[in-house]
Amino acid sequence: VALLRAAGDAVVRRAPVEAARWYRAATDLLPEHPTPGAGELWAALGGALGAAGDLGGARSALVRALDLLPADAMADRVALVSNCARIEHALGHHDAAHRRLTTALDRTGDGYPAESVSLMSAITLDHLYRLEYRVAVDWAQRACAAADRLGDPHLRAEAATSLALSAALAGAEPEAEAACTTAAALVDALPD
Repeated sequence: VALLRAAGDAVVRRAPVEAARWYRAATDLLPEHPTPGAGELWAALGGALGAAGDLGGARSALVRALDLLPADAMADRVALVSNCARIEHALGHHDAAHRRLTTALDRTGDGYPAESVSLMSAITLDHLYRLEYRVAVDWAQRACAAADRLGDPHLRAEAATSLALSAALAGAEPEAEAACTTAAALVDALPD
C-alpha cells in the first residue's frame, strides 16, 4: 500500500489519471477494517480523480475518506467537506453540498474557530452556486468578522476574497470594491 501510494504521489501533479490508478490499486489492498492512513489515501484518490475529470468517482472517494477520518481530525475533515461540496456543486448536487457544509459548520462548534471561518467561506460560495447572492454576502461578512477576530492572514484573505466576489455578484459595487482592495492587500502581504 505504501509503495503504491508513493507511486501515485510521484505523478499526481503531472498525470492525475496515472496517479488515480496507483491510488486505486492501493485502496484495493486495504483491509476491511479501517487502518491509520486509509482516510488520507482515499482523499488522495479523490483529488486525483477530480483532477482527471472523474467527478463522480472523486465524490465517492472523498465521501469514503470522510467516513474513515477520526472525528477529532477537524482540519482535515473541513478540507474534505469543502472539496466534496465543490465537486457536488460541479455535479449539480447543490442541495447535497449545502447540507454537507452546514452540517459540518454545526459540528465544528466554538472549539474550532479557524475551521469555522473556512466553512463560512465555503458556504458563501455555496450560496453563489445557488444564485442567492445577498445571502452569500451575509455569510462572507460573517466569515470576515470571524477571521478578523482570529487575525490569521490566510483566513482573512480567503474571507475578504469571498466577500468581494459575492458583493460583486449581488450588485453591491462599493462593498465589492472595498473587499477587493482589502483582499489584494492581504494576499500581497502573504509570503510566496
